[in-house]
Amino acid sequence: AAPHCRRRDPRPSVDRRSVSPMARDFADWLEMKEPLVKLDEGSWDFPLAKSEKRELLLLQIAACEREAVWDATQLRSRQATSTGRFRRELGTG
Repeated sequence: AAPHCRRRDPRPSVDRRSVSPMARDFADWLEMKEPLVKLDEGSWDFPLAKSEKRELLLLQIAACEREAVWDATQLRSRQATSTGRFRRELGTG
């Protein structure tokens, strides 16, 4: 995931050994997710109004797009590195 998505909670963490593997995996996933902040700097009130549901959906789509672009950039970088290394090994680059 993108580095801007890897946010750490400032609160003290729970002893991870006392938590089930599924809960640990969920906590890890949750820590990596980008926070979805409302556009008007307000807070999310539940249940969400229809307009808030749309806003949340658009924020989620935008966050996923940023993460996909970052992942693709990282993949291209790794491919370029390995292609250059392969060419040097063959003596063609």
